[in-house]
Amino acid sequence: MNEQEKQNARPQFVFNFNAAVGQMVAHVDVMNVRFDKDMKMQVMKVENGELPDALKGEKAAGLLLALATNGLLGDDWQPVGLSDAEVGLLANALAQRLGIKDVWQVFGELWHRKPERLRSGYNKGMEQRKSLAFQERLNQVLR
Repeated sequence: MNEQEKQNARPQFVFNFNAAVGQMVAHVDVMNVRFDKDMKMQVMKVENGELPDALKGEKAAGLLLALATNGLLGDDWQPVGLSDAEVGLLANALAQRLGIKDVWQVFGELWHRKPERLRSGYNKGMEQRKSLAFQERLNQVLR
């Protein structure tokens, strides 16, 4: 690698959260983090802008990385190939695990969607029988 390539190269970090030995969990190109005095990781910023405060903790970082690793979120934490119903179910599942009360506002901000659209998608997803398979997949990824 020549000097110009070294200057243009973006750093990559590999985070391994509760993975089996030798299993790679995620490659993240652009994510600013800091470690507090107890060495707990705090995600500060992603390529797309600031994360909502409710998603800046270590537990949230692990869940977001798990979702990205499993192809549900892209590198910029945006849903990839999911229907509105699935995005609503995803927001609700994350909110339950992280204790987020303003579900639709927090994830509407992160995913650049109107909160009403997320809530409507969630309601639709809860009515659809085919959503059960997606919910099972979410439970496996987020455990």
